[in-house]
Amino acid sequence: LTLAREPWRPHLQIIAGGGGGTRWERRYMYALALGAGGGVDVRLNRAIALRLANFEYRHAWMRQPGMEDYRTSVRFSSGLVLQMGSW
Repeated sequence: LTLAREPWRPHLQIIAGGGGGTRWERRYMYALALGAGGGVDVRLNRAIALRLANFEYRHAWMRQPGMEDYRTSVRFSSGLVLQMGSW
C-alpha cells in the first residue's frame, strides 16, 4: 500500500513571517516570527480527516516596550480537516 492509502497521516510544518496584535486600541507589530509544528490525522474518507493531535510552537522577536511578553506560544489542538482539491 502507498502512504496516500494509509488511514494515518503524519504532518509537519515550518512557517516564517511577521506577527502583530492589538491592546486597548494600540497596534503593534513583531519583526520576525518563526514556528514549527506537527501531528497526526486519521483519514475518514477522501474529503474528511480527523486531526487527532496537532502541536505547534511559535516565537516572535522584538516586543513592544511596556507591553506584556507574548513572544512565545505553544498550542495543542484537534479537530476535523476538510481536504479540498485533487485527491
